[in-house]
Amino acid sequence: MSNFDEQDDIPSLNRKDTENNLPLGWVIFFLALIVWGIYYIYAYTPKFGGWTQNSAYEKENPVVEQMKP
Repeated sequence: MSNFDEQDDIPSLNRKDTENNLPLGWVIFFLALIVWGIYYIYAYTPKFGGWTQNSAYEKENPVVEQMKP
């Protein structure tokens, strides 16, 4: 058997670590991150959620609201 025959053995070139599935905890964590990211974008993007720094500041400091002309 020559050296080339050993190199042409394609099934032996498959990596064994890619045949395993991800652990269930990692899959759940990954999906939870996607859900959290969608919520975060919706809650803190002014176009979607309506939250802005100015409105939060004015809500916490009513004196600023009184000073407006």
